[in-house]
Amino acid sequence: MKKIVIFSLFFLISNLNYVKANEFIKFKYFDSRQKKEVEVAAQIFLPKKTEGKLPVIIAQHGSTRDTMKLKKGGKSNEFAKRIMKRGIKEGYAVVVPDLFYKKKDVGSKKTKFPNGRDALMQLKKIIMQDSRFDRDNVFYTGFSWGGALGAGFLQSGYSKAPRPFWKAMSLAEPGCNIVAEPIKYDFPILFIQGEKSHYPPEPCIFYQKLINKVSGNDASLEIIKGANHFYSTDLKEVKGTAINACSDDIVIKKKDNTFIRASGKALTKRPIKECWGSRVIAGKNYKKLDEAIDLTINFFNKHNR
Repeated sequence: MKKIVIFSLFFLISNLNYVKANEFIKFKYFDSRQKKEVEVAAQIFLPKKTEGKLPVIIAQHGSTRDTMKLKKGGKSNEFAKRIMKRGIKEGYAVVVPDLFYKKKDVGSKKTKFPNGRDALMQLKKIIMQDSRFDRDNVFYTGFSWGGALGAGFLQSGYSKAPRPFWKAMSLAEPGCNIVAEPIKYDFPILFIQGEKSHYPPEPCIFYQKLINKVSGNDASLEIIKGANHFYSTDLKEVKGTAINACSDDIVIKKKDNTFIRASGKALTKRPIKECWGSRVIAGKNYKKLDEAIDLTINFFNKHNR
């Protein structure tokens, strides 16, 4: 019994070495998709041992927030939770936004998403104005819809966004069925795909190569063997909703805001309808998730100056 108490005390103290404090913030932004002002929230987690300005990771949830509880009703997912735990151990401040704050998860209602990029740009502005944080070292990662939000920053319109933009960006399972025509990016990009995902790796492999055709771009891709969309090994195929029906011939949004298939074929429907699929692999044992976390944090460490 005494050994158990000592171990528990040691575990508590060792964890306190990492977590200094966490702060919950709320802010409003004008959502260009919903045409109204929307309130969102985020929790900021800080490492205890700090020297100088902190590098920052923004860790964005997907369409569901099912395992991580933030303050005052905020929620996130397992990917953001593990990024936070690993990130603060390595000296990053980790910011976990809740873009569905006080609302239900969007889930399969793919047309009901807010314009998350608007919210993330407002959050990034708040972070960059905080004197505790290194505005030149703000990293982004997101899972599923969060990964797709990151891919959305690759559109041509973001070439005019305030700099610095992202120091590096890690996109976990974004799907890559509808993507932006690449331009020159001033940050490296990592895609992390599950080999057995209902978002097969091939579209992101194609897109990664397309990005690197633009001189100076640095996009890489990692495939986690035996993993589904949730970086899990329990491969349960169910009926659902996913934008994965264009995997053999992805849709590209061109710089003039028109859409075309990678093969050059014209679309017959709106892009999201063109790529609407129903095959989903739903298992969530998360046995391969730490591999995605390691790849992301190691990638950020490589580019953290």
